[in-house]
Amino acid sequence: MGKTSKHLVWAVFLIASIAFVGCNDDTSADAGGADDLADPAISIDNVDLFAAIAGMFDVEVTATDDVAVLQVDLMIDGAVAATSAEAPFTIPWDTTTASDGIVSISALVTDTAGKTAETEAIDVVLINSGVEVTFIEGNTGTISIPDPVAGDNHVAHHWTTGADGAAEALVILQFEADEADGEWTFIIDVGTGGCPHSGETLATSGTLTVSPIIFEPDLSSALPADTGCFVHMAVNEFDHAGHDLDFEVRVFNFF
Repeated sequence: MGKTSKHLVWAVFLIASIAFVGCNDDTSADAGGADDLADPAISIDNVDLFAAIAGMFDVEVTATDDVAVLQVDLMIDGAVAATSAEAPFTIPWDTTTASDGIVSISALVTDTAGKTAETEAIDVVLINSGVEVTFIEGNTGTISIPDPVAGDNHVAHHWTTGADGAAEALVILQFEADEADGEWTFIIDVGTGGCPHSGETLATSGTLTVSPIIFEPDLSSALPADTGCFVHMAVNEFDHAGHDLDFEVRVFNFF
C-alpha cells in the first residue's frame, strides 16, 4: 500500500473516531442532562410575609443549578402567572389580575434536565382597591395580665376611615407565645366608635388561637367615610394571670 493510501486510511479512521465520540457525548443539557446530578435551588428575595402590594410589582428571584436553569415560573395561588428564561430572574407581576386580599406567591425553577424546585408560598395582601389603615396606637402592643386578674385587660386599636369608607375589612394578628404560658385565645371585634362597650360592633370573630390569625369580618354594614373605628382583641385572661403577650395587628380596608 502506498503512502497516499495509508494516509487516507488513517484520515478515515480518525474522522470515524471523532464522530463516534461526538455521538456518545451526553454531557450537554440538550442531550438529556446525564451529568446534571443536583436539583436546582430557588428563593424569592424581595417579598415579605403579608407585604402590602399593588399595581405592577417586580418579583426578584434567585435561581441556580449545577448545569443550567431553563426557566423560572412565578406562581400565584398555585397557578403560573408569568415566566422568565433569562437571569437575573426579575419577573414583572400585574397584581390587578388577581383579587384584592390575601394571595400566595411562590416561584418554581426548572433546569435543563427537567428537574424542578419550588419555594415555600408567601402570603401577601393585594390592595389595588384598598389601603392599610394607620392606627393611632401603632401596629404593635403588649397585653399584660395582672395577677390576680383585675379590670379589663383587653386591647383596642383605633383608626379613622378615609373619604371612601370601607365595604370590607381584613384583620391580621401575629404573636409569638411562650409554650410554657399555654394557649392564648382571641375574640376579635370590628366596629365604629371607641370599643364594643361605647361604640357599635359590626362583626365578631369566633375563638381564634394560632398565629397568624386572619379575620375577614362579615361587616353588617359598611364602615362610613371619615369615621373612627376600632379593632378590639379579647383574650382568655384568666388562663394567663401574671403573663404578657407582645403582638402586631394590621387592618386593611377595601372599597
